[in-house]
Amino acid sequence: ICSPLRLWRVAVYCRLCGVPPSSSHTVLRQAISAVGWRWRLWWRRAGGLALAALPSALLWGYGSLISKRGAPDIQPLLCLLGGGAMLLCGVIVAGIRQCRYTLAPLFVLAGFPAETAMTLSAERMRSRVGAYVNFLGGEATRLLACLLIVPALWLLPSFRQRRLVLLSEWMQPTE
Repeated sequence: ICSPLRLWRVAVYCRLCGVPPSSSHTVLRQAISAVGWRWRLWWRRAGGLALAALPSALLWGYGSLISKRGAPDIQPLLCLLGGGAMLLCGVIVAGIRQCRYTLAPLFVLAGFPAETAMTLSAERMRSRVGAYVNFLGGEATRLLACLLIVPALWLLPSFRQRRLVLLSEWMQPTE
C-alpha cells in the first residue's frame, strides 16, 4: 500500500487534482519507515486469504477422499465445483475487507506515519467500503477494456484521477 512507486504515482495524481502532497523527502522517509508495517500487513493478508480458502480446501479434500474410496452416493465433481465457488466467494470477501486501507497512501502523502495512516484509513472507510466497491463496479467495464493495451493509455489515468477525487473527499473526518 505504501510502496515508494505507488506513493509517487498517487503524488502525481494529487497534483493533477489540486491536493498538495507533502515534500518528497518526507514521503520517501515515510515510505522507508512503512516497510515494517507492510511486512505485517502482508502477513495479515496472507492469513486472511488462507482463512478464506480453508472451507474450499476442506471440501476439495473431502471430494478427493470420496473419489479414492469410490463412493457412488456423492459425486466428486460436485465437491470440486462447490469448493471452487467457496474459494471465489472467500477471495471476494477478503478483497472487500482489504478496501479498508484504500486511503492509507493519501494519509502517508499528507505526512502521517504508516501505522497512523492505516488506522485512520480503516476508521474513515468503515462506512464507505460499500460505496467504494460500488465505484469500482461502475468502473469495471472500463478497467476490463484496459486488458487491451491501447485503451489503458487514456483510461487508467482518468480512472486514477476520478478515484483520487473521491478518496480525497473521504479523507475529511465525518462530523
